[in-house]
Order: sequence, then C-alpha cells, then structure tokens
Amino acid sequence: WNLETNEVFFSKQWKAMLGYEENEIGNNLEERNKRIHPNDKEKFYFEINKHLEGKTEYYQAEYRLVTKNGAYKWCLDRGKIFEHNKNGKPTRMIGTHTDISSIKESEEKFSTVFNISNNLMAINLIDDNKLIDVNNKFLETLGFTKDEVIGKTTIELGIWLDPNERKKAIEILESTGKLNNYEVKIKTKNGELKFGLFSAQFMMIKNKKILFSEMRDV
Repeated sequence: WNLETNEVFFSKQWKAMLGYEENEIGNNLEERNKRIHPNDKEKFYFEINKHLEGKTEYYQAEYRLVTKNGAYKWCLDRGKIFEHNKNGKPTRMIGTHTDISSIKESEEKFSTVFNISNNLMAINLIDDNKLIDVNNKFLETLGFTKDEVIGKTTIELGIWLDPNERKKAIEILESTGKLNNYEVKIKTKNGELKFGLFSAQFMMIKNKKILFSEMRDV
C-alpha cells in the first residue's frame, strides 16, 4: 500500500478469495474499503489508524468482506509499515489477508453451545487467572451478574469452599493437561453450598493460553 497515492497491489489470490478475476478489481485502496461490512468499519479504521500513528508495532483486525456473489467472508488482516520518508511519515505498508470464515463459524457454534449448556462453563486467562467469559448457567446457578464476574478470579469471588481443593485440582491439571469429573464443593453468591463434577483443560485462543472449565451441578 502506497500511503502517498493510495495505490495498492492486490494479489491474484486475494481477488480470487472474493470470487473475482484478476482484471475485475483495480489497484485503489477503496476496492478493499468499500467491501468491508458496515458494522466492522469503525473497528477497522480504529486499528489501522493506531498503527499509522505509531501506537502499535503492527496492525491487526478481523472483519467481514463482501464477495462477488454478495456473501460475506471473515478476514484476518495483518500489516506493518515498512517505509518512511525523511520526515518520518509512513509511506508504504505491506499486509496479508487470511480467510478465517471457517474459524468464525466454529466460534459461533461454540458460543451457542456455551450459552445454552446446562453445565456451568467458564474461561479464564492462565497469566492472571481472571475470568474472561462465563455462560448463562454459571450466572444463573451462582447468582452473579456478568459485570460482577468478568475480570475477577474465582478466589476473589469466593466461589471455592475449600481453596486447597482448587489448588489440588490445578496441580492435577498442570501435570496431565486436563481434569475430568473432579468432585468439588462451591458456594453461590449468597453462600448456598453446591456440589459439582468439575472438568477443565488448557487451550489456545488467539495466541493466548486459557483454561476452559465446566462443572455439572449434582
């Protein structure tokens, strides 16, 4: 991408990804921008401008592009400025587009299962153990709102009746990589005791190591 002229080289493969022949798309940036889903444009411009302003080492965004037949494909767009003029102003940028539609479809299916499950489900980051998502059953059973839970650890929420029980579960997890039907006792927000069968495993999501856990209320 020539930032001074807004001319862009779109590869043959990029055009084919959207269902076009090589001669059907020109070399202007607008060819890409006009195909971005309206609901994704704000996020796209926010991320690209952060990089152009020198606030990020590289640019990355996920958004939908409309294809020749009118359907949308999810795209992972990554890029980096590689040339500046003598005044330090960026002049050229290079990037890649990857079709991630199948990944997004899997995520949507997971999200549906996650939220309609009759088991309590939670996802937390390994680095700080803070919860980044919980399902509806988790909130309904334990009596919390989502705002009360996200960004907190289960220890901070006082869910575990016996912290040593949690410690033992984590030790098994770290040595085997997963945990299946581990008997636990947890507390709801109002102090009610619940017995459950706890399962968990480590996973990678968007280059971050997370712990996915599930508990069946027995």
